[in-house]
Amino acid sequence: MSDFARTARRLADYVVLAHDPAVKSQAVDFWETSTPYYQSVVEEILKGASPAVRERLEVLAQEPASISAYWAFVEAITVDERLSQAVHAADQRILIDHRLGSAYREDSAVEVSYQELSKLPAPRSGPVQEAASAQIVIPFGDDASGGRVRNLLACLHALRDQSAPRRDYTVAVVEASAAPLWQPLIEPVTDVYLFARKPGAFNKSWAVNVGVANSPHRHRFQCVLDSDILVDRDFVRRNTDRLAHGDHVAHLPFQWAFNLSEQASSWAIKHRVIDGSANVPVEALRGFLKRGSPGGCLWVTDDAFRQVAGFDERFEGWGGEDDDVDARLAAVGTFCRYDDPLLHLHHPRPQMTDGRGNLLNAHIEQASWPADSPYGDINRYDAAADPVGADNSVRGVTAS
Repeated sequence: MSDFARTARRLADYVVLAHDPAVKSQAVDFWETSTPYYQSVVEEILKGASPAVRERLEVLAQEPASISAYWAFVEAITVDERLSQAVHAADQRILIDHRLGSAYREDSAVEVSYQELSKLPAPRSGPVQEAASAQIVIPFGDDASGGRVRNLLACLHALRDQSAPRRDYTVAVVEASAAPLWQPLIEPVTDVYLFARKPGAFNKSWAVNVGVANSPHRHRFQCVLDSDILVDRDFVRRNTDRLAHGDHVAHLPFQWAFNLSEQASSWAIKHRVIDGSANVPVEALRGFLKRGSPGGCLWVTDDAFRQVAGFDERFEGWGGEDDDVDARLAAVGTFCRYDDPLLHLHHPRPQMTDGRGNLLNAHIEQASWPADSPYGDINRYDAAADPVGADNSVRGVTAS
């Protein structure tokens, strides 16, 4: 692809970024920082634009998810040095970007349901290995609508299809909800299932801590993996090798998180899980990229995790807990990033602000969680009123 062709596509990306309401839902604070740069590029496009370019820009602005409108704009725009400089300057500043893979096709739409994934063969791997060097902890919560369980099942199946020997890692899912709604689907495809009763807002921090603190064995490394991340076949081997042979205590294996569209998410799940491919080609995907996202997948030595008393359990709802734990880990040792793709599967977006427009958890001072804090108490929320229909008999560890 020539530089002019690449810049033409980047200009189309900026029209999408300036007009698609889905951009703001990626992260309000990232969007607020990036919006002036989106607008500056669009303003440069409009300076002296031909009627044809203006018309196609307007169509794309009205239908920012339209692939045909995207390519029609790319074909109409004429790139010059002024527009190239505008794109280059904005690219250095934006925190949310748009990505449309050159192999992405609107007609490749597929639908993958959690019911379909629940029927895939999932042989049990035997007792949890005490000698496993790594534990992957997945915090999870979903209501009866099942808006998130499909992604979790895809994540778990991908973790069973790894190049690393199965004895070297174990997978634990902590269902932190009012009731263990999804236990029958989760247990067959994980090594450890924990139900941690938590009415009300989801508490990722506490759920992660429960998974580490209540593990049947100690492990050298911990991976905190969100339930909507789709990993490739070498994911475990690559990241355990990094921690085993590096001089750092923690790392994020990505620079940009690729938040896939709904259609791209279904296609990726089919390609990786149902078809059994080793990875998902990013050029076949569409979505939004988040630069420097603080969470989604964290690898950390067990010693460092315990040294900082895990995640700050005061965080509830969406946001803040990942930035916080990253900062505290960086204070006790080297914290670094790698540049692997991180595929984040589409799901209903959570509430990100309170009723006054403030980010949730903004009142909590960053890095203020004391290192001697007790953490991971699975009974922490038991004093809350039990919801109707909750099964109080489901407690603790179930090892498959």
